[in-house]
Amino acid sequence: MAPQGVVAVQQARAEDSRKRAHAHPQAPDPEKGVASPSKQLLPASQVPAPARMPALAAREPELAAGQPKLPPVQALLTEADPQPAPPLSAEAPSVKVAKKPAAHRWSLSLSAMPDMSQVGSFSTSRLGGGGGLLLGYQLGNRLRLQAGALYVRKNYEGAGGFTPYGTGGGGYGSGYGGQKPLSLNARCNVLDLPLSLQYSFAKVRTLRFYAAAGLSSYLMLSERYDITYPYSTTTYAYRNENRHWLSILNGGVGVETPLGNRLHLQAEPSFRLPLQGVGAGALRLTSFGLQLQVRYDL
Repeated sequence: MAPQGVVAVQQARAEDSRKRAHAHPQAPDPEKGVASPSKQLLPASQVPAPARMPALAAREPELAAGQPKLPPVQALLTEADPQPAPPLSAEAPSVKVAKKPAAHRWSLSLSAMPDMSQVGSFSTSRLGGGGGLLLGYQLGNRLRLQAGALYVRKNYEGAGGFTPYGTGGGGYGSGYGGQKPLSLNARCNVLDLPLSLQYSFAKVRTLRFYAAAGLSSYLMLSERYDITYPYSTTTYAYRNENRHWLSILNGGVGVETPLGNRLHLQAEPSFRLPLQGVGAGALRLTSFGLQLQVRYDL
């Protein structure tokens, strides 16, 4: 015979089951047309525990002991990023700096220019001119030294009143047999050796403006003078007889524009002023012209 305590427990459970059945009646099944048993709530003790995280389950002994151990830093990095980062280099990464193009200091210029010359009061009957080569060297951002050789034909006329350079006698202006010259017709072939310094003073877009000044040497290759006196005309001719070293002041103001990467075009109104007499007659030979240059940077 079962103990009274056990019987009491069984009766209590049966009573609880009846109450639950009345509280949750069977719901009819729409497909089968029969009532299906209602879902019964399980006691809390019979509810299965949720699945635990593997990492937490592996650390349960540590947590139970009260001494949790932190995972190593490398393990945390591995879990966060399966692909380990490459080791940092002690050297700073090299930065490539674009190199500036090399400056072209040397240049070669092809020059051509018309020439107009005078002595005293004058009228020019024929236009002279010439050309040659010039070598340049860039001294800085604004300065350029230039030297070269120009072959120039100088044609000029003098109409009365012209005198030799300086004071005193000599030359054609002193007269011939006591006669004063009335006119002069000259044709001279001159080798002009200029030495000048250019200074760039302004730049507007691609245009560069500069001023130039220096000294020239005249080598008189050939000279022919037809001089008219009151009663006669006399012709004088000379070849390679007169040299004037660094005795001509040259200068001008010009503009330059690029034609390409190394090619430039220059236009320079220029002048030549004598510091001493020029030619066999030691005349004040002054010249003006427009010097055109095509410069190539070497």
